[in-house]
Amino acid sequence: MSVAPAVERVFYVGVDLGKVRDHPAVCVLQRQRVVSPGPFNPADPDATAPVYSYGILHLEQLPLHMPYPQISDRAVAVCEFAAAKGRVAELVVDLTGVGRPVYDYLRLRSELKRLGVRVVGVNYTGGSRVNDAGDQMFNVPKKDIVAGLVVMFQTGEIRISGRLEHAAVLQNELVNFQQKISAAGNASYGNDGQEAKHDDLVNAAGLAAWRARVRTAGHQDRPLL
Repeated sequence: MSVAPAVERVFYVGVDLGKVRDHPAVCVLQRQRVVSPGPFNPADPDATAPVYSYGILHLEQLPLHMPYPQISDRAVAVCEFAAAKGRVAELVVDLTGVGRPVYDYLRLRSELKRLGVRVVGVNYTGGSRVNDAGDQMFNVPKKDIVAGLVVMFQTGEIRISGRLEHAAVLQNELVNFQQKISAAGNASYGNDGQEAKHDDLVNAAGLAAWRARVRTAGHQDRPLL
C-alpha cells in the first residue's frame, strides 16, 4: 500500500510601512514542504529529501499616510486570516526609518502571541552582509531582500496567484528593480521612477520570502512540525 507524501504549509507575512510617497503594503507568502515517505537510498539521496515551494497568496496596498497603529491592526488581522488556513510562522516588519516603534508594538500584541506568531524586524542596509542585531532584529542588505525575490521568480521557485489584484503591479516592480551608484561610490537599490514609481509591494513580498528562505535553510533536516 502506497503512503501519501507528508505536506506542511507555513505562512510568512511581510509588512512594508511605506513612506511619504509609497503605500504601506502587506504580503502573505506560503512555504510548502513535501516529504515523500520511503527508506533512504544512498544511490538516490534526493528521492526522499524535502521539496520546498513558495507562493504569494495575499497582497495588498494600504492607503497612503495610514497611521501606524492602523497599519499594525491590519497586519494582525492578516495574520489572523492566514492562521485560519494554517500556521503563521513569522510576521516580518521593515524597521528602516520609523519602523522600530511599530515593531515594538506588534511584539506586544496579545493576538500575535496567542497565534504563536514570531515578530521579526529587518533594517535595510547598503552593506554586503546580514548582521543579527539581537532581540529578533536583523540588518540586511536591501539587495539580498529584493534580488533574492527576483531570482525566485526567474527560476520558478515562487509563484504569485494571478487572481490577486496587485499581481501585475508586483511583477512590474520586480522587473524595474535597479542598483544605483552615487558619485561617492555608494550603492542604493530601488525602482525606476518612470516605469515603476513605488517599491512597497516588492519590499513586503521580499521580506516574507527572505525569512522563509532563511528558515528553510535552517530546517532542511528537521521532521515535519
